Amino acid sequence: ARDVVYHNGCVYVDDRHEGVQCIDVSDPFNPEIVANILSGNLTRHIVIVDDILYMSDGRDGLKIIDVSVPGSPVFLIRVALGEGVGSTTIVGNRAFVADLDEVMHVLNVADPANPQLITTAEWPGLESSRRIIASDGLFFTANDQLGLRITDVTLCLSFADFDSSGSVGARDLATLLASWGAKGADLNGDELVDTQDLAILLAAWGS
Repeated sequence: ARDVVYHNGCVYVDDRHEGVQCIDVSDPFNPEIVANILSGNLTRHIVIVDDILYMSDGRDGLKIIDVSVPGSPVFLIRVALGEGVGSTTIVGNRAFVADLDEVMHVLNVADPANPQLITTAEWPGLESSRRIIASDGLFFTANDQLGLRITDVTLCLSFADFDSSGSVGARDLATLLASWGAKGADLNGDELVDTQDLAILLAAWGS
């Protein structure tokens, strides 16, 4: 086993080539396998947020599964990304997906069944990264070769490029201001567009 997550009375175990096993542990002295989510390649990482399981499945991409009913996972979608998905972290309605080809993909997962790619940016060192965690605009990356890396996301990703023009500009600012006080264009993951999000967008201006 490579990874394990507890959720709603079940333990989800990343069994690499065999996919993810869902084990009912409501009776810890008598655990029972109640479901198996097959891998199309090599499962590297799993994370569950709001009853949604994000399965980093190597060259088979990112798989998104509804696990709201224990033991009855519902496959929602598979997202093919680059050379293969190594790890995923969720911040608010954003999924940050580390690619084995040393790029980071940023997706809007407000609707998990219909994720939208926001941007993709080069990020050296991701190929050998085991885990990524995001908090307060920082990424903490556990890397086999480089150890712990702490990176300011605003210096690496133009995920404020809402119109996918290739750079952050006036139209992106208009999009953010139109969502002020709501969460539609949230950038820092607190589900509220405010001055912190404006600061992130301005820091990425032109990039």
